[in-house]
Amino acid sequence: MVKLLEQALEELEAGQREAALGSLIEAWRENRAPAIADIVDTLSAELTKRAPPFRAVAGETGEDAWNRALASKDITAYERMLEIVPRSTSPASRVRSLIALPPDPRLGTRALAWLRKGQARMTGGIFEERLVEVMNHILDIRPIPLFTGPHAREMFSMHRDYMQDHVRRVLAYRERVKPVPEALVARLKKAVRPLPSPPTEDPSALYALVYATPEDDTPRAILADLLQQREDPRGELIALQLARHGKTQRRSAREAELLTTWVKPWLGSLGDLFDEKSVRFDRGFLSRGRLASTYSRTRWTRAILTAPEWSTIEHLDLDNAGDQQALVISPALRSLRHVRSLAVRMLPMIAEIGPRPWESVGFLACFWAEFQAAFDRSNGGALFPRLKRISFGGDLRYDHPRSRGDHLDTTAEQLCKLVDALPALEEIEGPFDPRVVWAFLRDPRASRIRKFSADSEHTSMTFDRKTRKAMVRLPVERQMRRMTELVATLRSFVIDSPARSIDLKLRLPGNIEQWPPFAELLATAAEHGVTLNIVDDRPRHFY
Repeated sequence: MVKLLEQALEELEAGQREAALGSLIEAWRENRAPAIADIVDTLSAELTKRAPPFRAVAGETGEDAWNRALASKDITAYERMLEIVPRSTSPASRVRSLIALPPDPRLGTRALAWLRKGQARMTGGIFEERLVEVMNHILDIRPIPLFTGPHAREMFSMHRDYMQDHVRRVLAYRERVKPVPEALVARLKKAVRPLPSPPTEDPSALYALVYATPEDDTPRAILADLLQQREDPRGELIALQLARHGKTQRRSAREAELLTTWVKPWLGSLGDLFDEKSVRFDRGFLSRGRLASTYSRTRWTRAILTAPEWSTIEHLDLDNAGDQQALVISPALRSLRHVRSLAVRMLPMIAEIGPRPWESVGFLACFWAEFQAAFDRSNGGALFPRLKRISFGGDLRYDHPRSRGDHLDTTAEQLCKLVDALPALEEIEGPFDPRVVWAFLRDPRASRIRKFSADSEHTSMTFDRKTRKAMVRLPVERQMRRMTELVATLRSFVIDSPARSIDLKLRLPGNIEQWPPFAELLATAAEHGVTLNIVDDRPRHFY
């Protein structure tokens, strides 16, 4: 597969785009990775624009023209053939003819689009059957969220049992799909989308190109040159930030001055939406910000929701934005990778539009059972395939009394299932009881988690697997019984912990080392080779 992708890249760089399309399709047949299928779709769409419309020649019927194109196996004519399918008198038979050809991801793309638009309901559901049969034949895993989502029962209203057999085979094949090197995918995506050459005298065309291709630095560099020629300070900002992009270099005083002076007009139509202190610019355009909680929802017009400035934002904090939570599913936020203050109720809505390329998500305070139900119902594992960090805000409330302690083992087990569902997850943060963390970290399934932070009303804790170091803060407790329980639990953590060093921050005045439960803790740590560093964390008024 990798050799074929590298061959396609060489063909693209040499201008042999049709040959590259053939190589990409062959690579996809070896490994049904969605990333390869998306690249095939992009390149095929460009080649189709150059291809003549599908027409019958003199003396030919439409059926004859279709069969001629089918027999030619011309990969550039494939899209034109697909365009005819839903308009033909017998779409199911057309699809059956295409199934007889070697698997092609473009057929899966069109079939998925027809299913979503409801075009598959024609001909008494037979076309619907054929489309699900397509997914079985070509083993395209992209429609899995559609097949397993909350609306699957309504969508496959007819012949459901027959279709489920096909869906099960697609689900089973998902485990065999191998990941594609991200660097190679990025180079291919850049190669299949040639840079248009807008008139350089028109900055608006270059701005539009930046918003259309936010990951590409080339339009930004061209725009920076043009704006600097016109003595526009935005050009200087773009040039300064491009120069240090990808480096550890801090921003210069000049860059800070430009942003302080011009941040409001450079936010464009989004100027009133964000807290100005929270916004960050990257490569000359808005990349991070927190919505202002005081912004009136009545002013969220369609023009604002579809503003092109959203396309460069990578980090977005919704800040309890109420009805504006739906903003995260807007196609305008094409670069979004990190979301904070997301309401759990949004998960089913996000599931309807398919997997998100987000790398971190922070949820608002909620009941733990509510999050679990929404996550499972939305097939959260497939929804966030690249999620590396998940956090929970506020107080993570439980449906049963905290004093019973029943939730500790249950929550630890549910955390393990969450790790199993999210293949890229590395960090977890939330107001968990540290005893949940200790139970979770002892489970082998937690070995993939690099960092875990918990901060409850009783105790806070952070564990870093890379350094094998933990930090635990015990609060001031008037009830010694509660403190005794905490120290006893910490002692059990020392026995089974993957940590080799623990910083213990105490807010309890006095000679804590002479307290019997704590003396046992120190002895246990020494016995198991764990370094226990006691840090005085008392406020100044204790002295």
